[in-house]
Amino acid sequence: MKRNYEAEAQAADEREYLASEMTPADVELGSGPKSAIAMRLSGADVQRLKARAAMEGIGFTQLARQWILERLDEPSTVPAEAEAALATLRRLVSKAS
Repeated sequence: MKRNYEAEAQAADEREYLASEMTPADVELGSGPKSAIAMRLSGADVQRLKARAAMEGIGFTQLARQWILERLDEPSTVPAEAEAALATLRRLVSKAS
């Protein structure tokens, strides 16, 4: 049998609730206050971000936050050229010592 959520919602809206009928709920709060940051993007980039967010059905600031957090969770990778340059620099420093 299919539930009629609209009818249930309407009935709940019309019903009076007594405090004696209510029970406490377990609620988990976040890890504390968040910090706000400001970023500067070109108008075109903001429009592209908004379009992508709309395709996913979320706000553009939520999408930006999600992308930043995903990137922060990825392991850091250093390009091979940078590793080679760092190795050369370490060799030169050790020779000079």
